[in-house]
Amino acid sequence: MKKIFIFFIVLTIGILGCSCNPATTEEASKTGNHTENQGITVSTQIHVVDFPNDKRMEAMEYIFPDGTRMLTLPGDAKTIFLVNGTYDLNIESSIVDDVFMVSIKDLCDSLDINATSENDNITITKDELKIIFKADDDAALVNDEKSTLEAVPTIIENKLYVPLSFICSELNLDADLFDPPVKNYLFRHNTVVAIDQKTNLTGLSEEEAYDYLKDKLGTAYSQFEDNFKKLYNPDSDRLFSSSAILKEDIDSLELIGSMSKYYVFRGPYTMFLNKYNKNVYVKVPTISTSDLKIINFNDEYLFENNYMVD
Repeated sequence: MKKIFIFFIVLTIGILGCSCNPATTEEASKTGNHTENQGITVSTQIHVVDFPNDKRMEAMEYIFPDGTRMLTLPGDAKTIFLVNGTYDLNIESSIVDDVFMVSIKDLCDSLDINATSENDNITITKDELKIIFKADDDAALVNDEKSTLEAVPTIIENKLYVPLSFICSELNLDADLFDPPVKNYLFRHNTVVAIDQKTNLTGLSEEEAYDYLKDKLGTAYSQFEDNFKKLYNPDSDRLFSSSAILKEDIDSLELIGSMSKYYVFRGPYTMFLNKYNKNVYVKVPTISTSDLKIINFNDEYLFENNYMVD
C-alpha cells in the first residue's frame, strides 16, 4: 500500500502522450476556459511515494486555478493541454497506431466549436465546414467528401478519439508538442500540447518582447536599493553585492523559447511574456515555495527571493 509523505516544499508555477493512472490523478469535473488573470498559474506540491519494495519515488501534485488536483509520477504523467494560452484538463489523449489522438468533443468544447454526438459519431460544424467522424471508420466526411485518416477513430471510456493533426488541418489550428524535460518550461514529467486558433492579431516580435521586458526589469531594478533598505535594512556590503548580482542577471536576460502565446525568458527568474497583452508571469523560487504569477514591476517584494534573502 502506498504511503504519501508530504514534504514541506510547495512550488507554485504558472503554466504538453499518455493517459494517467486513476490512482495517481484526481481531476475535477470541468476546467473550462480560464480568464487571463488566471493564465498559466498552477500550484505544485512535492510528495514522496513509498512502494512495498522499499522503493521511494518523488511525485508532483499540481493544483490548477479551478481547484483540480493532479498527482503525477515519472512515467505516468497525463498530457496537459494548453488551449489558446490557458489549461483545459478535460481534453484527453492517446496513441493509436503511433498517431497522436485527442478526445474530439472535449477539444471542440474548449474552442467553442459546435460538436454534437450521436451513437458513435461526432459531427463538427464551423461556418461552412462540416466534418463527421465515425468510430472504427478510417475516413471522415468533410463537407460530404471522404477523407482518409492516419488512424481509425477510436472510442476510449465513452469518448471518441481522432488524429490531432487532421483536426488541426481542417480547423486551421496551430499545435505544438513539448516533451519533458527539454523545452517544457512548466511541468517536470508531463507532456504539454499547445493548441491555438490562428489569429490576425499582431503580437510583439521577439525583439520587441525582449526590449519591453528589459525596460520593465530596469525600472524595477532602479527601485531595488530603496526597497531592500525598507524591507531589511542591510549593511552596505550586502546591499552592494546583491545589487551587483541582480544587475548582472538582468543584463544577461535571454529569450529561451516560446509556448503558445508566451515568450519564455531566462533572467533574474524564469519569465513568461504574453505577446498580445504584455502580461508577464514570473517563476520565483525559494527554499519552500515558487510562484508563477502575473507580476507588478513596482512590487517592492519582486526581487526579495534570491536577492534580498537566500
